[in-house]
Amino acid sequence: MKYLGIDYGSRHAGFAIGDDEMNLASPLESWNGTDRAALITRIEELVVSEDAEGIVVGVPYSGVHNGEQQEEVEEFIKELRIRCAVSVEVVDERFTSQEAAQRMKETGSGKDHSVAAMLILQTYLDGNRV
Repeated sequence: MKYLGIDYGSRHAGFAIGDDEMNLASPLESWNGTDRAALITRIEELVVSEDAEGIVVGVPYSGVHNGEQQEEVEEFIKELRIRCAVSVEVVDERFTSQEAAQRMKETGSGKDHSVAAMLILQTYLDGNRV
């Protein structure tokens, strides 16, 4: 099964693609903007163009209390579940942003949200699901 991984933020998002047969995720592209409706339209386009059968979104779980960012991501996921015709799964992304920053520092590349999306999707593919 092929999945679209998403690192969601209110101003930036990253996308990755991967499948559970090969158990491998790859960065796809990044999104910059604040128009959530346009972002979801782009996600719908990527689901079709990449033949994705599911979506995996990283959620920044903060422990006992829901943080503001966690609540925003959960609202985004609700919208995805309404608008997209594929399953939407979640993964704890607390450490993916730090790992993505470390990888980009090591390789000398700039900040790319698609790397964080790749790590989120790889976490899901590796079976570390919420």
